[in-house]
Amino acid sequence: MSYRVTWTDAAEHGLEGAPPADRAGIRSTVERGLSTDPYGCGSTPVNPRDPDRRDASFGRVVVRYEISGGVTTVTVLRCAGW
Repeated sequence: MSYRVTWTDAAEHGLEGAPPADRAGIRSTVERGLSTDPYGCGSTPVNPRDPDRRDASFGRVVVRYEISGGVTTVTVLRCAGW
Protein backbone atom coordinates (compact mmCIF):
# COMPACT_ATOMS: atom_id res chain seq x y z
CA MET A 1 0.00 0.00 0.00
CA SER A 2 1.21 3.48 -0.79
CA TYR A 3 0.24 6.57 1.21
CA ARG A 4 -0.23 10.08 -0.15
CA VAL A 5 1.94 12.61 1.74
CA THR A 6 0.71 16.14 2.45
CA TRP A 7 2.44 18.98 4.31
CA THR A 8 0.80 21.46 6.69
CA ASP A 9 1.66 25.15 6.43
CA ALA A 10 3.76 24.79 9.60
CA ALA A 11 5.76 21.94 8.06
CA GLU A 12 6.26 23.94 4.84
CA HIS A 13 7.46 26.86 6.93
CA GLY A 14 9.90 24.59 8.76
CA LEU A 15 11.23 23.31 5.44
CA GLU A 16 11.94 26.91 4.40
CA GLY A 17 14.64 26.96 7.08
CA ALA A 18 16.69 24.45 5.09
CA PRO A 19 19.23 25.70 2.57
CA PRO A 20 17.39 26.28 -0.73
CA ALA A 21 19.58 23.78 -2.58
CA ASP A 22 18.60 21.04 -0.08
CA ARG A 23 14.80 21.51 0.07
CA ALA A 24 13.80 19.33 -2.88
CA GLY A 25 16.04 16.50 -1.70
CA ILE A 26 14.69 16.71 1.84
CA ARG A 27 11.11 16.69 0.61
CA SER A 28 11.79 13.73 -1.70
CA THR A 29 13.52 11.69 1.02
CA VAL A 30 10.78 12.33 3.59
CA GLU A 31 7.97 11.60 1.15
CA ARG A 32 9.59 8.43 -0.16
CA GLY A 33 10.05 7.08 3.37
CA LEU A 34 6.60 8.01 4.64
CA SER A 35 4.64 6.98 1.56
CA THR A 36 5.93 3.42 1.62
CA ASP A 37 6.27 2.64 5.35
CA PRO A 38 4.79 5.31 7.65
CA TYR A 39 4.77 3.03 10.71
CA GLY A 40 8.36 1.96 10.10
CA CYS A 41 11.16 4.11 8.70
CA GLY A 42 12.70 4.33 12.17
CA SER A 43 9.71 6.23 13.54
CA THR A 44 8.32 6.19 17.06
CA PRO A 45 4.85 7.11 18.32
CA VAL A 46 4.65 10.47 20.08
CA ASN A 47 2.29 8.90 22.62
CA PRO A 48 1.90 5.12 23.04
CA ARG A 49 -1.89 5.56 23.10
CA ASP A 50 -1.84 7.25 19.67
CA PRO A 51 0.28 5.15 17.28
CA ASP A 52 -0.78 7.28 14.29
CA ARG A 53 1.05 10.45 15.45
CA ARG A 54 4.77 9.79 15.02
CA ASP A 55 8.26 11.30 14.91
CA ALA A 56 10.95 10.17 12.48
CA SER A 57 14.42 11.28 11.46
CA PHE A 58 15.58 11.45 7.87
CA GLY A 59 19.26 12.34 7.94
CA ARG A 60 19.50 15.67 9.77
CA VAL A 61 15.76 16.33 9.46
CA VAL A 62 13.17 15.45 12.10
CA VAL A 63 9.50 15.36 11.17
CA ARG A 64 6.33 14.88 13.16
CA TYR A 65 3.49 13.43 11.16
CA GLU A 66 0.06 11.86 11.45
CA ILE A 67 -1.22 8.83 9.59
CA SER A 68 -4.83 8.73 8.40
CA GLY A 69 -5.27 5.08 7.47
CA GLY A 70 -8.87 5.41 6.29
CA VAL A 71 -7.79 7.73 3.50
CA THR A 72 -4.20 6.42 3.20
CA THR A 73 -2.72 9.87 3.80
CA VAL A 74 0.28 10.92 5.85
CA THR A 75 0.30 14.57 6.93
CA VAL A 76 3.65 16.10 7.86
CA LEU A 77 2.92 18.40 10.79
CA ARG A 78 6.41 19.72 11.57
CA CYS A 79 9.80 19.69 9.93
CA ALA A 80 13.05 20.85 11.55
CA GLY A 81 16.75 20.22 11.40
CA TRP A 82 19.71 20.97 9.12
